[in-house]
Amino acid sequence: MRSLWSKSAMPRIRGFSLIELMIVLAIITIIASIAVPSYMNQVRKSKRTDAMSALLKMKMEEEIWRSDHPSYTSEMGAAGLNLPTTTEGGYYTLSIPEATAYAFTLKATAVGDQANDGVGGQTCKILTIDQNNNKSPDVCWIK
Repeated sequence: MRSLWSKSAMPRIRGFSLIELMIVLAIITIIASIAVPSYMNQVRKSKRTDAMSALLKMKMEEEIWRSDHPSYTSEMGAAGLNLPTTTEGGYYTLSIPEATAYAFTLKATAVGDQANDGVGGQTCKILTIDQNNNKSPDVCWIK
């Protein structure tokens, strides 16, 4: 007669060992350390694209304004272009630092974490465009 505690009577316990779990955790950590910075870079790039779109809209509105007035306007509010002073997500402030009868410059300045945005060592904290479609910094405007 078999004992109640014999090997054949005891069910085999299945599962993962601590070593196996630690190896999986290490692999997940390595993958995350590679993926998270890349993801954050793409998020900043998409926010920069929002700023570029806002600047291009401002440029179009300046041209429409100029067709009805003797000079470009430096007013973003109701007395001028009637546009918001920040991008939709609030990651850039928008301004018109220079506006004359023949020229204007539009500027988007990054706010918060977006100020860390850059491409190839060039900071993309401040984006500008003028009436001749000159954009700076050039590398930040390339998609």
